[in-house]
Amino acid sequence: MKIMKFSRISSKITFFIIVISSMIFIITSFFMYMNEMSKMEEKIAYKLVNITDMYAIAFSDLLWNYDEKGIEVLMDSLFKDREIVGMKIVDKSLDQTYQKKSR
Repeated sequence: MKIMKFSRISSKITFFIIVISSMIFIITSFFMYMNEMSKMEEKIAYKLVNITDMYAIAFSDLLWNYDEKGIEVLMDSLFKDREIVGMKIVDKSLDQTYQKKSR
């Protein structure tokens, strides 16, 4: 297999500039994508910690009072956030599990 033959030096230079520019573009795009993915993962982890802490406090009172209706209402309100797809609450003292998925 033969590589393209260029008759003029300007054609060779243009070809190499295009190839190098394309490689730089691809590499830069890859690193930008990886950077954005990393930022999104950090944001989701931070949000998960905050939501977990807030709802742990809210659910503790409902579990303490055996308020199953209140637990259902609070679980439904959690699913208003489209990023939440499921949750599981385990009451170890009563050996009960409340579990729900949004979709």
